[in-house]
Amino acid sequence: MKRKEHERDWPHPSIIDQAAFHECIQSLSNNKSPGLDGMVNEVLTMLPPIFSQIIHKLFTIMWATGYTPETWKTSEKVLIDKEKGDETDITSFRLVGLANTLISSGHAW
Repeated sequence: MKRKEHERDWPHPSIIDQAAFHECIQSLSNNKSPGLDGMVNEVLTMLPPIFSQIIHKLFTIMWATGYTPETWKTSEKVLIDKEKGDETDITSFRLVGLANTLISSGHAW
């Protein structure tokens, strides 16, 4: 298939597949803690299609340019009590990293 002059040779054809991106967004788990941005997955799954298209374009541009906003590269580490064992023992906790919800959704894609 001949490429148009302005098209890139994408190593991963799925990156430009908007239907795959939409399916990924719709399959995000509910009832998860919000990320550092305060957004929960349910917000992303309820967005009108035009917003999903814009987010898809954003991720495509980020992938093509290799650029990720600095604030999206950070996460906050939180200790969660396993509710097993002594509360003074560090092994009674698990470490969870809270990241930006939008960038986390992009990793699933």
